[in-house]
Amino acid sequence: MIQDIELPTLSLRAYFKLHNPVVDDEAIYKALKSVRIDVDSLKAKDGLDTTIVTTVSNFSGGEKRKLVLAAMLIKDSDLIILDEFTANADVASINAMKGLLKEIITLKDKIIILVSHDTDFKELSNYKIDLSVSESCV
Repeated sequence: MIQDIELPTLSLRAYFKLHNPVVDDEAIYKALKSVRIDVDSLKAKDGLDTTIVTTVSNFSGGEKRKLVLAAMLIKDSDLIILDEFTANADVASINAMKGLLKEIITLKDKIIILVSHDTDFKELSNYKIDLSVSESCV
């Protein structure tokens, strides 16, 4: 996941089918719930037929990150790279994503590369590389 999120103008269903052509609606809703997208509000509107409109930005920056994370879950890749994936997310969403990452790490055989200024995620790491500038480098 890159820092600046630009999503294609597609329905939510079509967006998720880009990542997994055989995914069903139930799996999409499950992925959306796991990243704390309000599925009930979504269903009350157009559901998975909701169009992602990039020019009007009908999804906030934090919601776009959640959509990308949900798409990664749908794709079920062996390698997940997350670059500042908690930017623009509220505390409850950050905690939910942290819990989701813990679940992925515990239950699945995945390699996750996480780039973050948020030190709360270091507890999830097997390995940590600190790229901060020390005083001796200045």
